[in-house]
Amino acid sequence: MNQEAQTVDSAGRVHVLNRENTTGYEQWYHYWRSTDTFWTRLAFPPPSELNPPSINNITGTPTVIGKRGKLVAPPEYPDILLAILPDNDANSTGLSILASTAQAHFRDWSVVWEATEGCAFEPLFDRYRLVEDGLLSLYLVNGTNVEIADLDLSGLAH
Repeated sequence: MNQEAQTVDSAGRVHVLNRENTTGYEQWYHYWRSTDTFWTRLAFPPPSELNPPSINNITGTPTVIGKRGKLVAPPEYPDILLAILPDNDANSTGLSILASTAQAHFRDWSVVWEATEGCAFEPLFDRYRLVEDGLLSLYLVNGTNVEIADLDLSGLAH
């Protein structure tokens, strides 16, 4: 499949989110390039292995043509990467945000925010508000309802 999302963090690391069927079933993968141009490919852990476990089907079996996820590299937190992943169960409108750290080589994905409903289509975020206000402002469409969810990222600092 085509890539889902791409971003470059403030340290210059390139990140790509992709879903693939290289193991017999669909799975999300995070590709990232270190600052010395070394590429790493890591599968996201299944929902039950996240800490805390996810309430949504975000990393278990994404569908081939399901809603696309996003990657966010918050400029105020250069060693944190966020993955905004929609629930890929049929007719689901759930959404989860996972965080991982450069210190753990992006192997320590954890759930930082979730909703079981409210996102029927691909989630979008406002890059300007992220940079200017430090807020992750999500644009969520669910049928004819449009909602904006502003998430304060200050709790991400470790």
